[in-house]
Amino acid sequence: SWIGTTAGVSMGMVTDIFSQFILPLGADGMNLVWPLIKNQLNMWILGFSNLNRRPSLLRWKPCEALVRIGCLELGRISCAIAAAVPQPDKPAWASTILRAVAETLHASSKWERSLHED
Repeated sequence: SWIGTTAGVSMGMVTDIFSQFILPLGADGMNLVWPLIKNQLNMWILGFSNLNRRPSLLRWKPCEALVRIGCLELGRISCAIAAAVPQPDKPAWASTILRAVAETLHASSKWERSLHED
């Protein structure tokens, strides 16, 4: 299936591009490009990128394989930041990534709770 081959490669390429080209941009990369990548990861992990929108209004839901790939790539991005970002920028990047993970987990748990209530 395309998920087993193409999906992992495409998100892996996003992570590699992020590591090679976005991280060296420093604060500009964090402020301008990271939100785009975060939205794409949320689309794969949650099925939606706007965390303020109700998921039940959406028609597309990611399969388990896409969720796993999205979560794996979020982990790879964290490792890339730890390896490539200069020490003075690490706290800002760590805060940004941890905030993204917390927002994604919060949205996921909120969505799961709403599914049980419906």
